Amino acid sequence: MTFKMQTGAAAIVLAMAGTMTLSAGGPARADDHKQVRKTFFQKLFKKQSRRDRKKRLRLQVNRQQSQPVKRIRVSSPKVFTYKPDLLTSVSLAKLAAIQVASADPKQTDTASPDLSAQHASDQGGLTARGETLSPFMRARTHLSALSLRTMKDVGSALQTHYAANPDFIWITGGKINAKAFAALEVLANADKFGLDVDDYRVTLPPDMTQTDAIPSTAGLNGQSAGKNDADAVEEGFPAAAPTIVGDGNVSEQNNVRQDTQGPTPAAVNSSDASLTPKGSTIASTAPASDTVPNQRTVPAASALPVDQSGLIETGGLPDDPLQQRSLMQFEMELSDKVLTYILDATRGRIDPNRISGYHDLPRHKVDLAAALAELSSVDNVAAALEGRHPDNAHFEKLKNALAALHESEEETPIVIAAKTLIKPGKSHSELANIVAAIRLRASETLKTAHAETLNAYDGSEVYTPELVALVKDFQRDSKLTADGVVGQNTIRALTGVTKADKINKVVLAMERLRWLPRQFGERHVFINQPAYNATYFGPERDPLSMRVVVGKKSNQTNFFYDEIETVEFNPYWGVPLSIIVNEMMPKLQNDPYYLDNAGYEVTTLKGERVSSASVDWYSVATKQSLINVRQPPGRKNALGSLKILFPNKHAIYMHDTPAKSLFKRDRRAYSHGCIRLQYPDKMAAAVLGKSTDYISSRISHGENESERVAGNIAVYSSYFTAWPTLENTIGYYDDVYGRDALLTKALQRTATARGNNS
Repeated sequence: MTFKMQTGAAAIVLAMAGTMTLSAGGPARADDHKQVRKTFFQKLFKKQSRRDRKKRLRLQVNRQQSQPVKRIRVSSPKVFTYKPDLLTSVSLAKLAAIQVASADPKQTDTASPDLSAQHASDQGGLTARGETLSPFMRARTHLSALSLRTMKDVGSALQTHYAANPDFIWITGGKINAKAFAALEVLANADKFGLDVDDYRVTLPPDMTQTDAIPSTAGLNGQSAGKNDADAVEEGFPAAAPTIVGDGNVSEQNNVRQDTQGPTPAAVNSSDASLTPKGSTIASTAPASDTVPNQRTVPAASALPVDQSGLIETGGLPDDPLQQRSLMQFEMELSDKVLTYILDATRGRIDPNRISGYHDLPRHKVDLAAALAELSSVDNVAAALEGRHPDNAHFEKLKNALAALHESEEETPIVIAAKTLIKPGKSHSELANIVAAIRLRASETLKTAHAETLNAYDGSEVYTPELVALVKDFQRDSKLTADGVVGQNTIRALTGVTKADKINKVVLAMERLRWLPRQFGERHVFINQPAYNATYFGPERDPLSMRVVVGKKSNQTNFFYDEIETVEFNPYWGVPLSIIVNEMMPKLQNDPYYLDNAGYEVTTLKGERVSSASVDWYSVATKQSLINVRQPPGRKNALGSLKILFPNKHAIYMHDTPAKSLFKRDRRAYSHGCIRLQYPDKMAAAVLGKSTDYISSRISHGENESERVAGNIAVYSSYFTAWPTLENTIGYYDDVYGRDALLTKALQRTATARGNNS
């Protein structure tokens, strides 16, 4: 562009060199046969005639429509083939070379481990310098030939602990001590906490005459060791009961120690663990006391005192190398299983992020070496181990429910024909089964309120108003829409969930609860997707619970937790790329002005407004160019009057919605992934600590504005098909996204990786 000015003539000659082609959707193209030329003043003042704007858009639209349609979709998060933590062979040979500490820093035990231990054994436990070796140091050479098949983290923690603390935890005076019995009892009852007992089976040393009396409990497969009453009482244990060993012969142990010819194999929760001595057999408990004369009942291990002074000895390691090796095997195997239990109890057996892309949960860190050091010093091993489970009220209620389910009898099955649908005023052959199911499933309060109707029912197929009222009350009690229509959701509530299904749902819930923080926080919002429910908890008020709408199966709501930051009034809706590509682009192909006509704002990253017809949407879909699409505040806004933000990479938040009718439905999976609230004003008031009147006043201004949420309020977007209700019952819910099945498969793969066939 050049400028030529003539003085006096007051004339300005403007010579334009070159042209400018506009294309809001991308760079200029050489094959455009028409170009829009702009005058100098249009360029200078960035003005454009309406005719030129329309011409530009027409050129862009023609170009887009002349291109072949390329169908592009933004895919949903993937479901993975679960890969469990694998077991690996961990050699313990390095522990065999632990050097003996010396009072003289210049002196070290430089002799080979084998020679040093042999010399110490020959000298009654003394080294060449006259120092007394601990029982562990005397037996450590046996570690050179031992290895464990365990998880890498567990093996590393074992080596770290015993290298720094070369001493027995589970052996005292050459015998299995009370700490070991307490730990074995906890491991054997792992199923009380929703874990798999097979993961923690431990093999006892083969020569049971060298162990303390083993309590006869289910946790120890009822095994009672060869120990007479006097020895047991002297060392702090109750007298042992007689046992049946191998062939079923009863061995009386009232006053005389059992005389064995060589080692007597015995096992605690016998398994195929790598440290199990070959050829060992399992000793079983004697029959009940009414079939075996003079049998005495032995208390459970949990009832035994843990810190027994008679077990705290300083020596007593057997001289027999085979017995030493056997005790060292037991020490290492029990530590291995205890650490595996701690890991599972603390963080769960499953890494949820390996199940699917819908899981976004950081896995808890566990200092296993520190945990083992703690166990070596505590008196109450059982409490230390069981304390590793989540210690919140939700977990305790699930644990109690699991115990009650195991003790309960299977309920009478109720069969109602598939696809049954009964509307008020109609007749149906299944009506008698419906009434029978209500008699069995309904609460006593409901049955009392409708006693007259139930007593008068004669098996008729006519769905009378009295029966409709009965069904409506049952629906209310079941947290269903009380419309009197007997459909699939009502039938599901009437037929119930089988005992086996309930147990499985509770076990899966206990596993999932381990993925979350141990404490949810004094103030928090808990969203349970299968229950279609959100509840605010805070010390300043009773829990606030409401219905929610969650994502469709194709647009699932993620399982994660975060912290609430902001409440936004009269919000804009920033349309996610997935919705633009998957749902809006087909409409734009038919009508390039679709977004303009629908009231959406299309802007560049610099905030410049452009027409939807001018955008190269293929370039946007493939992320070659960026564009913003948002819906301004108003009655048609998809977010309604407010949204509650907890910024996350999934772009999920809680919000209002103009589609209020969906809250009347029992199954409420209709959104694109965000959580729609039944009472958004009440939830906003709760998290802000304000009144609903305050919330209404902010909305009534009609302006887009936001307010920060004070304090720390966690929000849990969770997935539990069994969960404690506010009424102190356990609610059981449909597996709306099929995640129970995926978690069950993950647990099965984990069991296989650990060598379990159960």
